[in-house]
Amino acid sequence: MPQGRPDSEESFRFLRGLPFRVVAFLSLALLPIGMLAIWQTKDLDETLRERTELSLIARTELGSSGERRAIQSGIGSAAAIAEMYPELIGDPERCSAAVSRLVENSPIYSFIGFVPVGAPILCSSLRAPISEELIDEEIRSRSSSAVQSIVPLGDITGNGRSFAVLLQPILNGDAVVGQVAIAIPTDVLTQQQDMTIDDQPLSMVIYNQAGDVISTQGEPLDPAVVRSLVEPQKNGSIFDPQRRVVRNQRPDGHHQVLTTASLIPGVAYAVGSWDPAHAGLQPPGTVLPTFSLPVLMWFASLLVAYFAVHRLVVAPIRDLQKRMRLFAVNRSLPNTNQMERLPTELFELEKTFGNMAYDLMDDEARMEDSLREKNVLLKEIHHRVKNNLQMISSIINMEIRASDDNFARNTLKRLHARIIGLATVHRLLYKSDNLGRAEAEPLMQEVSSTLFDALSATHPKADTRLTCDTFSLIPDQAVPMSLFIGETGAQAVRDMPVPTAENPGFLHISLKIVSPGTALIICRSPYVVKPDHRATTEVKTGAQLMRAFAMQLGSDFETTESDGIRTRTLSFAITSNIPDALDY
Repeated sequence: MPQGRPDSEESFRFLRGLPFRVVAFLSLALLPIGMLAIWQTKDLDETLRERTELSLIARTELGSSGERRAIQSGIGSAAAIAEMYPELIGDPERCSAAVSRLVENSPIYSFIGFVPVGAPILCSSLRAPISEELIDEEIRSRSSSAVQSIVPLGDITGNGRSFAVLLQPILNGDAVVGQVAIAIPTDVLTQQQDMTIDDQPLSMVIYNQAGDVISTQGEPLDPAVVRSLVEPQKNGSIFDPQRRVVRNQRPDGHHQVLTTASLIPGVAYAVGSWDPAHAGLQPPGTVLPTFSLPVLMWFASLLVAYFAVHRLVVAPIRDLQKRMRLFAVNRSLPNTNQMERLPTELFELEKTFGNMAYDLMDDEARMEDSLREKNVLLKEIHHRVKNNLQMISSIINMEIRASDDNFARNTLKRLHARIIGLATVHRLLYKSDNLGRAEAEPLMQEVSSTLFDALSATHPKADTRLTCDTFSLIPDQAVPMSLFIGETGAQAVRDMPVPTAENPGFLHISLKIVSPGTALIICRSPYVVKPDHRATTEVKTGAQLMRAFAMQLGSDFETTESDGIRTRTLSFAITSNIPDALDY
Protein backbone atom coordinates (compact mmCIF):
# COMPACT_ATOMS: atom_id res chain seq x y z
CA MET A 1 0.00 0.00 0.00
CA PRO A 2 1.52 3.37 -0.98
CA GLN A 3 2.53 5.58 1.90
CA GLY A 4 1.07 9.10 2.24
CA ARG A 5 3.17 12.19 1.93
CA PRO A 6 4.70 13.57 5.13
CA ASP A 7 3.21 16.69 6.69
CA SER A 8 6.13 18.83 5.51
CA GLU A 9 5.36 17.88 1.92
CA GLU A 10 1.61 18.37 2.35
CA SER A 11 2.27 22.04 3.16
CA PHE A 12 3.76 22.45 -0.34
CA ARG A 13 0.93 20.64 -2.06
CA PHE A 14 0.10 23.68 -4.23
CA LEU A 15 3.68 23.83 -5.51
CA ARG A 16 3.46 20.17 -6.54
CA GLY A 17 0.20 20.71 -8.41
CA LEU A 18 -0.03 20.46 -12.19
CA PRO A 19 -1.35 24.04 -12.71
CA PHE A 20 1.59 25.56 -10.83
CA ARG A 21 4.13 23.52 -12.77
CA VAL A 22 2.51 24.34 -16.12
CA VAL A 23 2.40 28.03 -15.21
CA ALA A 24 6.03 27.91 -14.06
CA PHE A 25 7.24 26.33 -17.32
CA LEU A 26 5.05 28.70 -19.34
CA SER A 27 6.56 31.63 -17.45
CA LEU A 28 10.03 30.50 -18.48
CA ALA A 29 8.85 30.06 -22.06
CA LEU A 30 7.25 33.53 -22.15
CA LEU A 31 10.13 35.28 -20.39
CA PRO A 32 12.19 36.01 -23.58
CA ILE A 33 9.07 37.20 -25.40
CA GLY A 34 8.12 39.34 -22.42
CA MET A 35 11.59 40.92 -22.24
CA LEU A 36 11.45 41.63 -25.98
CA ALA A 37 7.98 43.15 -25.59
CA ILE A 38 9.19 45.34 -22.71
CA TRP A 39 12.14 46.52 -24.81
CA GLN A 40 9.93 47.24 -27.82
CA THR A 41 7.34 49.02 -25.69
CA LYS A 42 10.02 51.13 -24.08
CA ASP A 43 11.50 51.95 -27.47
CA LEU A 44 8.05 52.86 -28.81
CA ASP A 45 7.41 55.00 -25.77
CA GLU A 46 10.69 56.85 -26.31
CA THR A 47 9.84 57.37 -29.98
CA LEU A 48 6.39 58.70 -29.13
CA ARG A 49 7.89 60.95 -26.49
CA GLU A 50 10.43 62.32 -28.99
CA ARG A 51 7.73 62.98 -31.55
CA THR A 52 5.55 64.67 -28.92
CA GLU A 53 8.48 66.87 -27.90
CA LEU A 54 9.16 67.74 -31.54
CA SER A 55 5.50 68.60 -31.96
CA LEU A 56 5.56 70.87 -28.90
CA ILE A 57 8.70 72.62 -30.14
CA ALA A 58 7.09 73.12 -33.54
CA ARG A 59 3.99 74.59 -31.89
CA THR A 60 6.24 76.85 -29.81
CA GLU A 61 7.91 78.09 -32.98
CA LEU A 62 4.52 78.68 -34.60
CA GLY A 63 3.24 80.46 -31.49
CA SER A 64 6.23 82.85 -31.54
CA SER A 65 6.33 83.42 -35.32
CA GLY A 66 4.95 86.99 -35.01
CA GLU A 67 7.68 88.00 -32.56
CA ARG A 68 10.27 86.37 -34.84
CA ARG A 69 9.13 88.43 -37.83
CA ALA A 70 9.16 91.66 -35.82
CA ILE A 71 12.64 91.04 -34.42
CA GLN A 72 13.97 89.95 -37.82
CA SER A 73 12.50 93.14 -39.36
CA GLY A 74 14.13 95.26 -36.67
CA ILE A 75 17.51 93.55 -37.16
CA GLY A 76 17.26 94.12 -40.93
CA SER A 77 16.41 97.80 -40.45
CA ALA A 78 19.22 98.21 -37.92
CA ALA A 79 21.75 96.64 -40.33
CA ALA A 80 20.63 98.97 -43.14
CA ILE A 81 20.89 102.04 -40.93
CA ALA A 82 24.35 100.92 -39.74
CA GLU A 83 25.50 100.94 -43.38
CA MET A 84 24.22 104.54 -43.70
CA TYR A 85 26.07 105.70 -40.59
CA PRO A 86 29.21 107.12 -42.37
CA GLU A 87 26.97 109.29 -44.60
CA LEU A 88 24.61 110.54 -41.90
CA ILE A 89 26.85 110.98 -38.84
CA GLY A 90 28.34 114.21 -40.15
CA ASP A 91 24.92 115.93 -40.27
CA PRO A 92 22.94 115.17 -37.06
CA GLU A 93 19.83 117.01 -38.28
CA ARG A 94 19.71 115.12 -41.58
CA CYS A 95 20.40 111.85 -39.68
CA SER A 96 17.60 112.52 -37.19
CA ALA A 97 15.17 113.35 -39.99
CA ALA A 98 16.01 110.11 -41.79
CA VAL A 99 15.47 107.87 -38.78
CA SER A 100 12.35 109.80 -37.82
CA ARG A 101 10.83 109.00 -41.20
CA LEU A 102 11.56 105.32 -40.60
CA VAL A 103 9.80 105.45 -37.22
CA GLU A 104 6.83 107.25 -38.72
CA ASN A 105 6.53 104.72 -41.54
CA SER A 106 6.93 101.63 -39.27
CA PRO A 107 3.99 100.36 -37.21
CA ILE A 108 6.23 98.67 -34.66
CA TYR A 109 9.20 101.01 -34.09
CA SER A 110 8.94 103.66 -31.41
CA PHE A 111 12.58 104.84 -31.40
CA ILE A 112 15.67 104.68 -33.63
CA GLY A 113 18.99 106.23 -32.80
CA PHE A 114 22.79 106.03 -33.00
CA VAL A 115 24.39 105.17 -29.63
CA PRO A 116 28.10 106.09 -29.88
CA VAL A 117 30.74 104.70 -27.56
CA GLY A 118 31.21 107.01 -24.58
CA ALA A 119 29.29 109.94 -26.12
CA PRO A 120 25.75 111.37 -26.12
CA ILE A 121 23.16 110.42 -28.72
CA LEU A 122 23.14 113.12 -31.41
CA CYS A 123 21.11 111.27 -34.08
CA SER A 124 17.75 109.81 -33.07
CA SER A 125 14.11 109.84 -33.95
CA LEU A 126 13.52 112.23 -31.03
CA ARG A 127 15.28 115.00 -33.10
CA ALA A 128 17.08 116.20 -29.96
CA PRO A 129 20.37 115.26 -28.37
CA ILE A 130 20.30 112.77 -25.49
CA SER A 131 23.02 113.15 -22.92
CA GLU A 132 25.08 110.16 -21.96
CA GLU A 133 23.65 110.18 -18.45
CA LEU A 134 20.15 109.60 -19.83
CA ILE A 135 21.16 106.51 -21.77
CA ASP A 136 20.14 103.22 -20.07
CA GLU A 137 23.01 101.57 -18.24
CA GLU A 138 22.46 98.24 -20.01
CA ILE A 139 22.48 99.91 -23.46
CA ARG A 140 25.52 102.03 -22.58
CA SER A 141 27.40 98.94 -21.42
CA ARG A 142 26.70 97.22 -24.75
CA SER A 143 27.67 100.22 -26.92
CA SER A 144 31.07 98.71 -27.62
CA SER A 145 29.82 95.14 -28.22
CA ALA A 146 30.56 93.62 -31.62
CA VAL A 147 27.55 91.28 -31.66
CA GLN A 148 23.86 91.83 -32.22
CA SER A 149 21.73 91.78 -29.09
CA ILE A 150 18.31 92.58 -27.73
CA VAL A 151 17.79 93.99 -24.24
CA PRO A 152 14.67 94.83 -22.22
CA LEU A 153 14.07 98.45 -21.36
CA GLY A 154 11.70 99.63 -18.66
CA ASP A 155 9.26 102.55 -18.74
CA ILE A 156 11.26 105.56 -20.00
CA THR A 157 8.32 107.51 -21.40
CA GLY A 158 6.22 107.60 -18.29
CA ASN A 159 3.23 105.92 -19.91
CA GLY A 160 3.83 102.47 -18.40
CA ARG A 161 5.14 100.87 -21.61
CA SER A 162 8.25 98.69 -21.69
CA PHE A 163 10.43 98.18 -24.72
CA ALA A 164 12.63 95.64 -26.44
CA VAL A 165 15.73 97.39 -27.75
CA LEU A 166 17.62 95.88 -30.71
CA LEU A 167 21.32 96.79 -30.86
CA GLN A 168 23.26 96.54 -34.15
CA PRO A 169 27.04 97.24 -33.88
CA ILE A 170 28.53 99.92 -36.18
CA LEU A 171 31.99 98.98 -37.39
CA ASN A 172 34.71 101.28 -38.65
CA GLY A 173 37.13 98.73 -39.95
CA ASP A 174 37.56 96.33 -37.04
CA ALA A 175 36.64 98.89 -34.40
CA VAL A 176 33.16 99.29 -32.93
CA VAL A 177 32.19 102.97 -32.90
CA GLY A 178 28.65 102.51 -31.59
CA GLN A 179 25.28 100.80 -31.87
CA VAL A 180 22.13 101.34 -33.87
CA ALA A 181 19.31 101.10 -31.31
CA ILE A 182 15.73 100.30 -32.39
CA ALA A 183 13.07 100.23 -29.66
CA ILE A 184 9.92 98.13 -30.10
CA PRO A 185 7.14 98.34 -27.47
CA THR A 186 6.65 94.92 -25.89
CA ASP A 187 2.86 95.17 -26.20
CA VAL A 188 3.27 95.76 -29.93
CA LEU A 189 5.73 92.86 -30.09
CA THR A 190 3.32 90.43 -28.42
CA GLN A 191 0.41 91.54 -30.62
CA GLN A 192 2.08 90.45 -33.82
CA GLN A 193 0.03 87.88 -35.75
CA ASP A 194 1.26 84.31 -35.17
CA MET A 195 0.66 81.26 -37.33
CA THR A 196 -2.46 79.31 -36.36
CA ILE A 197 -2.00 76.41 -33.88
CA ASP A 198 -4.58 74.10 -32.34
CA ASP A 199 -3.58 74.48 -28.71
CA GLN A 200 -2.32 77.69 -27.21
CA PRO A 201 0.45 77.43 -24.57
CA LEU A 202 -0.16 78.50 -20.99
CA SER A 203 2.49 81.16 -21.47
CA MET A 204 4.91 82.39 -24.16
CA VAL A 205 8.05 84.22 -23.07
CA ILE A 206 10.68 85.87 -25.29
CA TYR A 207 14.17 86.14 -23.73
CA ASN A 208 17.69 87.03 -24.85
CA GLN A 209 21.00 85.21 -24.75
CA ALA A 210 21.61 86.33 -21.15
CA GLY A 211 18.24 84.99 -19.95
CA ASP A 212 16.59 88.44 -19.58
CA VAL A 213 12.84 88.37 -20.21
CA ILE A 214 11.86 90.55 -23.20
CA SER A 215 8.12 89.92 -23.34
CA THR A 216 5.52 87.64 -21.74
CA GLN A 217 2.13 86.34 -22.90
CA GLY A 218 -0.20 84.35 -20.64
CA GLU A 219 0.96 83.15 -17.24
CA PRO A 220 4.25 84.70 -16.11
CA LEU A 221 7.27 82.48 -15.69
CA ASP A 222 9.72 82.74 -12.82
CA PRO A 223 12.77 84.69 -14.09
CA ALA A 224 15.02 82.16 -12.36
CA VAL A 225 13.43 79.42 -14.48
CA VAL A 226 14.07 81.46 -17.65
CA ARG A 227 17.69 82.10 -16.70
CA SER A 228 18.18 78.39 -16.06
CA LEU A 229 17.27 77.71 -19.68
CA VAL A 230 20.42 79.48 -20.96
CA GLU A 231 22.67 77.43 -18.68
CA PRO A 232 24.31 74.26 -20.05
CA GLN A 233 21.88 71.35 -19.63
CA LYS A 234 23.09 67.86 -18.78
CA ASN A 235 19.57 66.50 -18.67
CA GLY A 236 16.42 67.45 -20.48
CA SER A 237 15.85 66.02 -23.95
CA ILE A 238 17.70 64.72 -26.97
CA PHE A 239 17.65 68.09 -28.74
CA ASP A 240 20.31 70.78 -28.84
CA PRO A 241 20.34 73.46 -26.08
CA GLN A 242 18.35 75.90 -28.24
CA ARG A 243 15.55 73.36 -28.95
CA ARG A 244 14.73 71.26 -26.00
CA VAL A 245 11.94 70.13 -23.63
CA VAL A 246 12.29 70.73 -19.91
CA ARG A 247 9.91 69.55 -17.17
CA ASN A 248 9.38 72.01 -14.36
CA GLN A 249 7.30 72.27 -11.19
CA ARG A 250 5.45 75.49 -10.53
CA PRO A 251 5.30 77.09 -7.06
CA ASP A 252 1.73 75.79 -6.63
CA GLY A 253 3.02 72.24 -6.98
CA HIS A 254 1.62 71.54 -10.46
CA HIS A 255 3.88 70.26 -13.20
CA GLN A 256 4.47 72.05 -16.47
CA VAL A 257 6.39 71.33 -19.66
CA LEU A 258 8.69 74.03 -21.05
CA THR A 259 9.70 74.00 -24.72
CA THR A 260 12.34 76.34 -26.09
CA ALA A 261 12.80 77.56 -29.67
CA SER A 262 15.42 79.80 -31.27
CA LEU A 263 13.94 82.96 -32.88
CA ILE A 264 17.23 84.62 -33.87
CA PRO A 265 20.24 82.42 -33.01
CA GLY A 266 22.42 84.22 -30.48
CA VAL A 267 19.91 87.06 -30.08
CA ALA A 268 16.39 86.01 -29.06
CA TYR A 269 14.67 82.83 -27.96
CA ALA A 270 11.13 81.75 -27.08
CA VAL A 271 9.92 79.42 -24.32
CA GLY A 272 6.39 78.02 -24.15
CA SER A 273 4.70 76.56 -21.07
CA TRP A 274 2.30 73.63 -21.59
CA ASP A 275 -0.02 71.58 -19.42
CA PRO A 276 1.36 67.99 -19.35
CA ALA A 277 -2.13 66.50 -19.55
CA HIS A 278 -2.92 68.34 -22.82
CA ALA A 279 0.61 68.17 -24.20
CA GLY A 280 0.80 64.35 -24.00
CA LEU A 281 3.78 64.37 -21.62
CA GLN A 282 2.57 63.30 -18.20
CA PRO A 283 4.95 63.92 -15.28
CA PRO A 284 6.71 60.87 -13.80
CA GLY A 285 4.55 58.84 -11.46
CA THR A 286 1.22 59.85 -13.04
CA VAL A 287 1.18 57.14 -15.70
CA LEU A 288 1.95 53.45 -15.67
CA PRO A 289 5.54 52.44 -16.42
CA THR A 290 6.39 51.41 -19.96
CA PHE A 291 6.75 47.77 -18.96
CA SER A 292 3.29 47.63 -17.36
CA LEU A 293 1.50 46.51 -20.53
CA PRO A 294 3.87 43.60 -21.31
CA VAL A 295 3.77 42.56 -17.65
CA LEU A 296 -0.04 42.67 -17.64
CA MET A 297 -0.09 40.62 -20.85
CA TRP A 298 2.33 38.16 -19.26
CA PHE A 299 0.12 37.82 -16.19
CA ALA A 300 -2.97 37.50 -18.38
CA SER A 301 -1.28 34.69 -20.34
CA LEU A 302 -0.37 32.87 -17.13
CA LEU A 303 -3.90 33.35 -15.79
CA VAL A 304 -5.44 31.98 -18.97
CA ALA A 305 -3.01 29.06 -18.92
CA TYR A 306 -3.80 28.34 -15.26
CA PHE A 307 -7.57 28.31 -15.79
CA ALA A 308 -7.20 26.36 -19.02
CA VAL A 309 -5.17 23.65 -17.29
CA HIS A 310 -7.55 23.70 -14.33
CA ARG A 311 -10.65 23.37 -16.51
CA LEU A 312 -9.31 20.95 -19.11
CA VAL A 313 -7.09 18.74 -16.94
CA VAL A 314 -7.23 19.34 -13.19
CA ALA A 315 -11.03 19.51 -12.80
CA PRO A 316 -11.67 16.29 -14.81
CA ILE A 317 -8.86 14.50 -12.95
CA ARG A 318 -10.28 15.58 -9.58
CA ASP A 319 -13.72 14.40 -10.69
CA LEU A 320 -12.19 11.08 -11.69
CA GLN A 321 -10.36 10.93 -8.35
CA LYS A 322 -13.65 11.53 -6.51
CA ARG A 323 -15.35 8.78 -8.47
CA MET A 324 -12.45 6.41 -7.74
CA ARG A 325 -12.72 7.13 -4.01
CA LEU A 326 -16.48 6.54 -4.04
CA PHE A 327 -15.91 3.33 -5.94
CA ALA A 328 -13.24 2.23 -3.45
CA VAL A 329 -15.50 2.99 -0.45
CA ASN A 330 -18.89 1.62 -1.49
CA ARG A 331 -18.40 0.36 -5.04
CA SER A 332 -20.72 3.10 -6.40
CA LEU A 333 -19.97 4.45 -9.87
CA PRO A 334 -21.80 7.77 -10.39
CA ASN A 335 -22.21 9.00 -13.94
CA THR A 336 -20.44 12.15 -15.17
CA ASN A 337 -21.97 14.75 -17.46
CA GLN A 338 -18.64 15.92 -18.86
CA MET A 339 -17.77 12.93 -21.03
CA GLU A 340 -18.48 14.71 -24.34
CA ARG A 341 -16.49 17.82 -23.31
CA LEU A 342 -13.38 15.96 -22.17
CA PRO A 343 -10.18 15.93 -24.24
CA THR A 344 -9.54 12.69 -26.10
CA GLU A 345 -6.86 11.49 -23.66
CA LEU A 346 -9.00 12.09 -20.58
CA PHE A 347 -12.03 10.65 -22.34
CA GLU A 348 -10.09 7.43 -22.95
CA LEU A 349 -8.93 7.48 -19.31
CA GLU A 350 -12.53 7.85 -18.07
CA LYS A 351 -13.67 5.10 -20.40
CA THR A 352 -10.85 2.78 -19.26
CA PHE A 353 -11.66 3.42 -15.60
CA GLY A 354 -15.34 2.70 -16.21
CA ASN A 355 -14.56 -0.57 -17.97
CA MET A 356 -12.08 -1.54 -15.24
CA ALA A 357 -14.62 -0.73 -12.52
CA TYR A 358 -17.35 -2.85 -14.14
CA ASP A 359 -14.90 -5.72 -14.69
CA LEU A 360 -13.75 -5.48 -11.08
CA MET A 361 -17.35 -5.52 -9.80
CA ASP A 362 -18.09 -8.57 -11.96
CA ASP A 363 -14.99 -10.36 -10.63
CA GLU A 364 -15.89 -9.43 -7.05
CA ALA A 365 -19.44 -10.68 -7.58
CA ARG A 366 -18.12 -14.01 -8.84
CA MET A 367 -15.66 -14.19 -5.94
CA GLU A 368 -18.42 -13.41 -3.45
CA ASP A 369 -20.58 -16.13 -4.94
CA SER A 370 -17.69 -18.57 -4.73
CA LEU A 371 -16.91 -17.50 -1.16
CA ARG A 372 -20.55 -17.81 -0.18
CA GLU A 373 -20.61 -21.33 -1.59
CA LYS A 374 -17.43 -22.21 0.30
CA ASN A 375 -18.81 -20.74 3.53
CA VAL A 376 -22.01 -22.69 3.15
CA LEU A 377 -20.01 -25.86 2.49
CA LEU A 378 -17.69 -25.19 5.44
CA LYS A 379 -20.63 -24.49 7.76
CA GLU A 380 -22.21 -27.72 6.60
CA ILE A 381 -18.97 -29.59 7.37
CA HIS A 382 -18.73 -28.11 10.87
CA HIS A 383 -22.42 -28.83 11.41
CA ARG A 384 -22.08 -32.43 10.35
CA VAL A 385 -18.92 -32.94 12.41
CA LYS A 386 -20.72 -31.48 15.43
CA ASN A 387 -23.71 -33.79 14.81
CA ASN A 388 -21.43 -36.81 14.45
CA LEU A 389 -19.60 -35.94 17.66
CA GLN A 390 -22.90 -35.48 19.44
CA MET A 391 -24.01 -38.89 18.12
CA ILE A 392 -20.80 -40.42 19.43
CA SER A 393 -21.36 -38.63 22.73
CA SER A 394 -24.87 -40.07 22.95
CA ILE A 395 -23.55 -43.58 22.29
CA ILE A 396 -20.93 -43.16 25.00
CA ASN A 397 -23.65 -41.95 27.37
CA MET A 398 -25.63 -45.10 26.62
CA GLU A 399 -22.50 -47.19 27.35
CA ILE A 400 -21.95 -45.32 30.62
CA ARG A 401 -25.49 -46.01 31.76
CA ALA A 402 -25.25 -49.66 30.75
CA SER A 403 -21.85 -50.32 32.44
CA ASP A 404 -21.61 -51.66 36.00
CA ASP A 405 -17.83 -51.23 36.30
CA ASN A 406 -16.92 -47.91 37.95
CA PHE A 407 -13.49 -47.80 36.25
CA ALA A 408 -15.07 -48.25 32.86
CA ARG A 409 -17.74 -45.69 33.65
CA ASN A 410 -15.10 -43.10 34.70
CA THR A 411 -13.04 -43.78 31.59
CA LEU A 412 -16.09 -43.35 29.36
CA LYS A 413 -16.99 -40.14 31.19
CA ARG A 414 -13.55 -38.68 30.53
CA LEU A 415 -13.82 -39.67 26.88
CA HIS A 416 -17.30 -38.19 26.77
CA ALA A 417 -15.99 -34.87 28.15
CA ARG A 418 -13.25 -34.72 25.51
CA ILE A 419 -15.72 -35.38 22.71
CA ILE A 420 -18.02 -32.68 24.09
CA GLY A 421 -15.03 -30.26 23.98
CA LEU A 422 -14.47 -31.05 20.29
CA ALA A 423 -18.17 -30.64 19.54
CA THR A 424 -18.18 -27.29 21.32
CA VAL A 425 -15.43 -25.91 19.04
CA HIS A 426 -17.23 -27.07 15.88
CA ARG A 427 -20.51 -25.64 17.13
CA LEU A 428 -18.93 -22.23 17.73
CA LEU A 429 -17.26 -22.30 14.31
CA TYR A 430 -20.58 -23.22 12.73
CA LYS A 431 -22.33 -20.26 14.36
CA SER A 432 -19.45 -17.81 13.75
CA ASP A 433 -19.55 -15.32 10.86
CA ASN A 434 -15.84 -15.88 10.29
CA LEU A 435 -15.35 -19.57 9.70
CA GLY A 436 -11.59 -19.21 9.74
CA ARG A 437 -11.39 -17.91 13.33
CA ALA A 438 -13.00 -18.70 16.69
CA GLU A 439 -13.51 -16.13 19.43
CA ALA A 440 -11.64 -17.11 22.58
CA GLU A 441 -14.09 -15.69 25.13
CA PRO A 442 -17.27 -17.65 24.16
CA LEU A 443 -15.16 -20.79 23.66
CA MET A 444 -13.72 -20.47 27.17
CA GLN A 445 -17.20 -19.89 28.58
CA GLU A 446 -18.53 -23.05 26.93
CA VAL A 447 -15.63 -25.23 28.07
CA SER A 448 -15.50 -23.74 31.59
CA SER A 449 -19.24 -24.01 32.15
CA THR A 450 -19.01 -27.79 31.70
CA LEU A 451 -16.17 -27.97 34.26
CA PHE A 452 -17.94 -25.64 36.71
CA ASP A 453 -21.12 -27.76 36.46
CA ALA A 454 -19.15 -30.93 37.18
CA LEU A 455 -17.48 -29.21 40.17
CA SER A 456 -20.75 -27.89 41.59
CA ALA A 457 -22.13 -31.46 41.68
CA THR A 458 -19.54 -32.48 44.29
CA HIS A 459 -18.61 -29.04 45.73
CA PRO A 460 -21.76 -26.92 45.73
CA LYS A 461 -20.11 -23.94 47.44
CA ALA A 462 -16.87 -23.99 45.45
CA ASP A 463 -15.62 -20.65 44.07
CA THR A 464 -15.51 -20.76 40.27
CA ARG A 465 -13.99 -17.90 38.30
CA LEU A 466 -13.23 -17.34 34.60
CA THR A 467 -11.14 -14.45 33.27
CA CYS A 468 -10.63 -14.13 29.53
CA ASP A 469 -9.44 -11.38 27.14
CA THR A 470 -11.16 -10.77 23.86
CA PHE A 471 -9.27 -12.10 20.87
CA SER A 472 -9.65 -14.78 18.22
CA LEU A 473 -7.87 -18.04 17.36
CA ILE A 474 -7.61 -20.15 14.28
CA PRO A 475 -9.25 -23.61 14.51
CA ASP A 476 -5.84 -25.33 14.66
CA GLN A 477 -5.24 -23.53 17.97
CA ALA A 478 -8.80 -23.32 19.27
CA VAL A 479 -9.21 -27.15 19.35
CA PRO A 480 -6.03 -28.07 21.31
CA MET A 481 -6.52 -25.07 23.63
CA SER A 482 -10.08 -26.08 24.54
CA LEU A 483 -9.01 -29.72 25.00
CA PHE A 484 -6.05 -28.63 27.17
CA ILE A 485 -8.32 -26.54 29.41
CA GLY A 486 -10.89 -29.33 29.53
CA GLU A 487 -8.28 -31.91 30.52
CA THR A 488 -6.66 -29.56 33.07
CA GLY A 489 -10.04 -28.66 34.57
CA ALA A 490 -11.16 -32.30 34.66
CA GLN A 491 -8.04 -33.28 36.59
CA ALA A 492 -8.54 -30.30 38.95
CA VAL A 493 -12.13 -31.43 39.64
CA ARG A 494 -10.99 -35.04 40.15
CA ASP A 495 -8.16 -34.07 42.59
CA MET A 496 -10.30 -31.53 44.50
CA PRO A 497 -10.23 -32.31 48.30
CA VAL A 498 -13.41 -33.07 50.19
CA PRO A 499 -15.19 -29.78 50.83
CA THR A 500 -15.32 -28.38 54.32
CA ALA A 501 -16.82 -25.23 55.80
CA GLU A 502 -13.40 -23.61 55.92
CA ASN A 503 -12.30 -24.89 52.47
CA PRO A 504 -15.26 -25.33 50.11
CA GLY A 505 -12.84 -25.53 47.13
CA PHE A 506 -12.25 -23.29 44.13
CA LEU A 507 -11.36 -23.43 40.46
CA HIS A 508 -9.90 -20.34 38.76
CA ILE A 509 -9.26 -20.35 35.05
CA SER A 510 -7.83 -17.37 33.07
CA LEU A 511 -6.73 -16.70 29.49
CA LYS A 512 -4.82 -13.42 29.11
CA ILE A 513 -2.80 -11.58 26.50
CA VAL A 514 0.52 -11.00 28.29
CA SER A 515 2.33 -9.41 25.35
CA PRO A 516 1.52 -8.68 21.71
CA GLY A 517 0.95 -12.03 20.02
CA THR A 518 1.35 -14.13 23.20
CA ALA A 519 -1.43 -15.68 25.35
CA LEU A 520 -1.14 -17.26 28.83
CA ILE A 521 -3.44 -19.95 30.32
CA ILE A 522 -3.55 -20.26 34.12
CA CYS A 523 -5.55 -22.88 36.06
CA ARG A 524 -5.46 -22.80 39.90
CA SER A 525 -7.20 -25.21 42.28
CA PRO A 526 -6.58 -27.09 45.58
CA TYR A 527 -5.60 -30.75 45.34
CA VAL A 528 -5.01 -33.88 47.36
CA VAL A 529 -2.82 -36.86 46.42
CA LYS A 530 -4.84 -40.04 45.81
CA PRO A 531 -2.78 -43.22 46.11
CA ASP A 532 -5.27 -45.27 44.13
CA HIS A 533 -3.45 -46.86 41.22
CA ARG A 534 -6.35 -46.14 38.92
CA ALA A 535 -6.19 -42.47 39.85
CA THR A 536 -2.45 -42.58 39.21
CA THR A 537 -3.12 -44.06 35.77
CA GLU A 538 -5.66 -41.39 35.08
CA VAL A 539 -3.14 -38.71 36.10
CA LYS A 540 -0.51 -40.14 33.79
CA THR A 541 -2.94 -40.35 30.88
CA GLY A 542 -4.18 -36.80 31.51
CA ALA A 543 -0.60 -35.50 31.69
CA GLN A 544 0.24 -37.17 28.39
CA LEU A 545 -2.84 -35.64 26.76
CA MET A 546 -2.10 -32.18 28.15
CA ARG A 547 1.48 -32.41 26.89
CA ALA A 548 0.23 -33.47 23.48
CA PHE A 549 -2.24 -30.55 23.34
CA ALA A 550 0.50 -28.14 24.47
CA MET A 551 2.76 -29.41 21.70
CA GLN A 552 0.02 -28.71 19.16
CA LEU A 553 0.03 -25.13 20.50
CA GLY A 554 3.78 -25.01 19.99
CA SER A 555 4.66 -24.85 23.70
CA ASP A 556 4.74 -26.83 26.95
CA PHE A 557 2.93 -26.38 30.25
CA GLU A 558 4.34 -25.93 33.72
CA THR A 559 2.88 -27.27 37.01
CA THR A 560 3.67 -25.79 40.40
CA GLU A 561 2.31 -27.18 43.71
CA SER A 562 2.56 -25.18 46.91
CA ASP A 563 0.56 -25.24 50.16
CA GLY A 564 -2.02 -27.60 48.69
CA ILE A 565 -2.65 -25.45 45.62
CA ARG A 566 -1.76 -26.60 42.13
CA THR A 567 -1.13 -24.01 39.37
CA ARG A 568 -0.76 -25.00 35.74
CA THR A 569 0.41 -22.39 33.18
CA LEU A 570 0.74 -22.58 29.44
CA SER A 571 2.11 -19.76 27.30
CA PHE A 572 1.71 -19.96 23.50
CA ALA A 573 2.07 -17.69 20.49
CA ILE A 574 -1.16 -16.62 18.80
CA THR A 575 -1.15 -17.42 15.10
CA SER A 576 -2.51 -14.39 13.22
CA ASN A 577 -2.47 -15.83 9.70
CA ILE A 578 -4.47 -18.84 8.67
CA PRO A 579 -2.02 -21.43 7.32
CA ASP A 580 -2.49 -22.67 3.80
CA ALA A 581 -4.49 -25.84 3.52
CA LEU A 582 -2.47 -28.86 2.50
CA ASP A 583 -3.57 -30.76 -0.58
CA TYR A 584 -3.52 -34.43 0.41
